[in-house]
Amino acid sequence: MKNLLYINFVILLSLLLSGCEKEDRTYQGPQYYEFSAFENRQGTVSNILQKENNRVGLDSICIQLIKTSTGNVTVNYEIVQKLYYLTDKDNYVEEVPAGTDISVVDTVFSTAVHGQDYVIVTGNNSSFTPGTMKGSLTIPKGEYFGYIQVNMLKKTGKNFYVVLKDSPDTKANKPTSILNYKISPDKIYYFTERFLTEIPDTWTLIDKDGDGYNWEYYKSHATSDSYRSGGVGALTPENYLVSPLINIGSTMDKVMLTFDISAGDEDYPEENYRVVISESPITLANCREATILRDWTELDASYASDKTETIDITQYKGKSVYIAFVHGNCTDCYYIRLANVNVFGL
Repeated sequence: MKNLLYINFVILLSLLLSGCEKEDRTYQGPQYYEFSAFENRQGTVSNILQKENNRVGLDSICIQLIKTSTGNVTVNYEIVQKLYYLTDKDNYVEEVPAGTDISVVDTVFSTAVHGQDYVIVTGNNSSFTPGTMKGSLTIPKGEYFGYIQVNMLKKTGKNFYVVLKDSPDTKANKPTSILNYKISPDKIYYFTERFLTEIPDTWTLIDKDGDGYNWEYYKSHATSDSYRSGGVGALTPENYLVSPLINIGSTMDKVMLTFDISAGDEDYPEENYRVVISESPITLANCREATILRDWTELDASYASDKTETIDITQYKGKSVYIAFVHGNCTDCYYIRLANVNVFGL
C-alpha cells in the first residue's frame, strides 16, 4: 500500500513540474517599436522620451522593438515642427483632442535647424529626406535595437522632436513614440554674481582674524582691506566671502569657475587671495578645513584693473558646493576687489 501511495505521489509531482516547464510567459502579442527609455542615455519626461547631447559630433537615438524580430522591421519616423502640450494632463500630443479647452494647450516647437545645428546621417539600412523631414531605418531579423544617427554640428541650446510613425508591417507604440532631442548650449550657467549694488545677504562673511573688519561693498565690487585709513593703519586680514549653495549640473563635459580680481591701489598691489570649496557649509569654525582650489596668489601692478581668473572645477560636476574667496597672507597694502563670479558648464 505504501508503495502504491509513493508511486501516485511521484506521478502527481511529475505532472505538476511538467506543467510549469511548459508555461511560456514571454510577450506573444503583435510587434511594435518605440524609443528606448533606458538605453543610450535616454530618459522620460512627462509622457515622452528625452535625450540631451552635450558633445559635438556623431550621436544616436535608440529605438527598440517590443520583442526580438523574426524578420526585417522597417521603422518610420518624422522630425516635426511642433507638438502640443496638454498642461492639465502633463502630456505631449501631435494633435489636440476634440473638445479640449484651449487654455490648457501649449504649443512647443522644434528650434534646431537641420543642416545648421545637426544632420541626420544615413547609411545602407537607413534613409532621410530633409525636404519632408521624414526618414526610415531597418532593424534586421533577430535584432532588438535600431539607431537614428545624428551628427551634432554645434552647441546651440536648441531641440527637435522626433515622432515614430507606423510602417506597413509594424506599428509605433504610441505611448513611447515621441522623443525630444536636446542640444546642450555652449555654456550652462549654474551661478553668477556681479555685486552691482551690494553683497547679497545670501553670501556669508567670516572675519577669521577677528579684527572687526571684513568684506564689504564698494563701487560694484566686494572688497576687503589690508590697510584702513582714519588712524587704523595696517591690517592682517583673513576674511572669507562665502557663496550660497551652488548646484552644479552633470550634463556638461567641464565645469569652470571664473571671477574678476584686482588691487585697490596700483602702487601697492601686493594683495593676496585664496579660493576654497566645500560640499558642507563653510563656517567660522571650519573655514580653514575647506579644500583649496587656488592657494595664496599675490597680485601685481597688472591687476590695477579687473582681470578675469579661471579655475577648472570639473571634479565637482553633479555636486552642490560652497565657494569662498579668502583675502589674507598680506598686510599694509590697501584693499582687494572681487566681481563677476560665475560657475558654468561647457
